[in-house]
Amino acid sequence: MFVGRAARHHLPARLVNRPRRRIVRGVTLLELLVVVALLAVVSALAYGGLLQVQTSAREVDASLAKLRQVQRAVTLFERDVGSAAARPIALGLTRSASAMYGGADNVEFSRDGLANPTGIARSELQRVAYVVEAQNLQRHTWVALDRPVADQAPKVRTVLTDVQSLSFRYLDANGVWRQQWEPDRAVPARAIELQLELGGIGIVRRVIRVPS
Repeated sequence: MFVGRAARHHLPARLVNRPRRRIVRGVTLLELLVVVALLAVVSALAYGGLLQVQTSAREVDASLAKLRQVQRAVTLFERDVGSAAARPIALGLTRSASAMYGGADNVEFSRDGLANPTGIARSELQRVAYVVEAQNLQRHTWVALDRPVADQAPKVRTVLTDVQSLSFRYLDANGVWRQQWEPDRAVPARAIELQLELGGIGIVRRVIRVPS
């Protein structure tokens, strides 16, 4: 019912001054379910992103560790070849081996500069070899330069893993690359080329000069 302004003065005060009621609308079950579903989707996306970040971090760490291993192995080989010595060795009482010999997938040679921290009286020359066994690049060394028996077992150290292939080439005095350096050659090669095919990395190639 419409009440004019003049008539409102004649209404009781409790009717004129009564505050308006405020209608509060609640959240429906459907809206609540929608919110829960959205939160679940956002949480799943965030969790998936976190897992992806963690996986990527692990892959990066593994790659860096592999690169460090490759660097250490190649540096060790370069150091050994860079210290090669023109010293043949005795194999038992009747046989001998040249200062360096090798094939396409293995090499053996004498090297100088064997560490002697205790200062005992012994040679600073050492015999080393590199070969791949079960996709592991191994460095072989012997206790003494001259072996009392020809088939004396070496000390084996794995310096690189996941090696798919290994190949060596040898540079002769005429500048020709050879696949083999025969045991009857009197002098070492002038340089050795090392080529490695590594899983997850690819081809690694180095050419190391042999000291004359």
